[in-house]
Amino acid sequence: MIIYHKIDNFIFSLFNIQSEDEGKLIEAAKQFYSFQGMEPTVSISEGLLKIELNEKASNQANQEFRKVLDLCNSRQFEAAKPLIESIIKDSPQVSEFHRVYGQILSELGDQEEAQNELIDALKWDPNNEWALLMMGNILVKEKNDIDGALKYYDQILETNPEENITLNNIGAVLMNQGRFLEAQKYFQKSIEIQPEFPNPYYALGRCHSALKQHSKAFDLAITAAKKNNQRDEIYTSSLQLALDSATAIREERDEFETVEDYKLRLQDRAGIEIRIEDDISIQTAAKLEIDEKYKRGYHLVKFNPKHSNVEHLIMHELVHLEFILDARDNGENFLFTSSQEHKSKFDKSFAKYRVKLIKNGLAPEKADNFLTSLFDGLNGQLYNTPIDIFIEDLLYKRHPNLRPTQFLSIFNIVKDGIKATTSKDIVNLTPAKVVSVSKILNLVNAFHFKDLFGVDLIQQFKATPLEKKQAEEFFEEFSEYRQDKQPGEEYEIIQHWAEDLEIDTYFELKDEKKVYKSQSAKVNSPEDVLESIEKDPYGLDQKNPDNEAEMKTFIETHSKGDVNMAVAMYMVEALKYFSNMPQEDIKKIAFEIAHIGITGINPSSNYKVSSIPGKSFSGYHLLAYYYTSWALAVPEMLSQLQMPFDEEFRLATLLNEN
Repeated sequence: MIIYHKIDNFIFSLFNIQSEDEGKLIEAAKQFYSFQGMEPTVSISEGLLKIELNEKASNQANQEFRKVLDLCNSRQFEAAKPLIESIIKDSPQVSEFHRVYGQILSELGDQEEAQNELIDALKWDPNNEWALLMMGNILVKEKNDIDGALKYYDQILETNPEENITLNNIGAVLMNQGRFLEAQKYFQKSIEIQPEFPNPYYALGRCHSALKQHSKAFDLAITAAKKNNQRDEIYTSSLQLALDSATAIREERDEFETVEDYKLRLQDRAGIEIRIEDDISIQTAAKLEIDEKYKRGYHLVKFNPKHSNVEHLIMHELVHLEFILDARDNGENFLFTSSQEHKSKFDKSFAKYRVKLIKNGLAPEKADNFLTSLFDGLNGQLYNTPIDIFIEDLLYKRHPNLRPTQFLSIFNIVKDGIKATTSKDIVNLTPAKVVSVSKILNLVNAFHFKDLFGVDLIQQFKATPLEKKQAEEFFEEFSEYRQDKQPGEEYEIIQHWAEDLEIDTYFELKDEKKVYKSQSAKVNSPEDVLESIEKDPYGLDQKNPDNEAEMKTFIETHSKGDVNMAVAMYMVEALKYFSNMPQEDIKKIAFEIAHIGITGINPSSNYKVSSIPGKSFSGYHLLAYYYTSWALAVPEMLSQLQMPFDEEFRLATLLNEN
């Protein structure tokens, strides 16, 4: 048996020799390695300490050692301790015996003796990585001796510089102790060894995040997500780190400088002014209004400052304008148009669904409005999806500084798509064909988001195999175009996808010059469509919320039992009335209605509330305001009213949120 030690600071510290005296080192080695009356041969040559022994561990010792390992695996450390002590007494020359003994002592709380045994393990085998790692961990966790631990950790690098898992573990220990700069060295080395392993990217990102280096943290979190196919805890943590880092970047960075620079360059090309204005009245976050349609003498991008990530969405609209200019230069710009003929074909396709709505109590006019909102929404989504992913592709490549905000924005868009196509409230009210088409188009966005940022939200759509396959085929087609996209090719994809989805009879792509010469066709602005849908998602006329037919279908679908429909619908009105009112004012109304109700409220009578001027209340109408005002302003006393309208209020709240 021959043992070699490299002559360096580490070997002198291992034998506790203060000065680098090779003579003392030889004597110390002879003393340590002498056992059973036999002295080793110790020499130094070519920078190495050489120890020659004649002994090996006996087979009996190895068999007993397996028993020790079994006991340790079942955490029976007290039982394992005397066995390993006996083994070491007979065979002290086996490094791993000492290493396991050190671990047993550490588990039992004797850290001093644990270190002694681990040092013995390293004297017998200086390349015992587990002994080196355990020594470093004990010094960090139990002694808070980071510098001492680094000596052992660095020895692992020298012993086996390709052990990336160990390196990652060392980095994690240092990171958890707040030693982020030291930890980075180990994570970076781990990445160099195995660049496809996601864990060190995430860990390195955490270090940068702790040091307030949010851009680096974001990039590393995204890299970790892209390289992680397991969707495990590290993947989830990487996603959260990306969200947190992107949010921090957005809060500390003024991205309107990027917007203004791009706008000015685009303005020079367009040869016409481009204005960017805030408008809190628009329902969408941002919308493009081109001069040819609005005849203002300038192009206008509106944005709603109440929305988050508006810088990215303004840039999105500006790129849309750039695409229009590109297509015009090639004579390939088309407008998405729909006429009454297209609408009639849609209505014919869903005639049975309209009958069903009316049978369920929806007024014919409201059923028609609902179908119109579905028609506009379907067309708007078909138009938007191919163009949007081309836009986001360009933004990602051209503006890397915008990626954190882009990430947050698209993440929210995809999550909204999941809600819109899986929420029972929406799915139950919408024809299966419309839901399926919408889900496929939203899935394309999810595939693109995964491609750009490594975040996989696809399973959350709960798509059928056919829906997922269709979305994959659409994304593959987009991927072919994206390699060398030519101006106006986005319109080809719109047409292809519409044909595959069998909704190509609901619109027509027309040369914009012809459309602007004749406005007989309806020109759908996707932003206008989305805005109208957000204002009235079910196509119902909100000017008359007292009409029972408007909400009957919704209430019947969602109620858990018998409900008073009149009260539930009046509660929706009350929630809207109180939505922007200070709580003290609501409380004033609540107490006034309570005073009116002292003598009882008759459903067939009419009432006036001085705090609500200009309005007359029927009995049920007043009861709805009575319950709602107390639920909002004095909820702790609501139960004392003993009003049996809990289910009605739950439904009203649900309907109001939608």
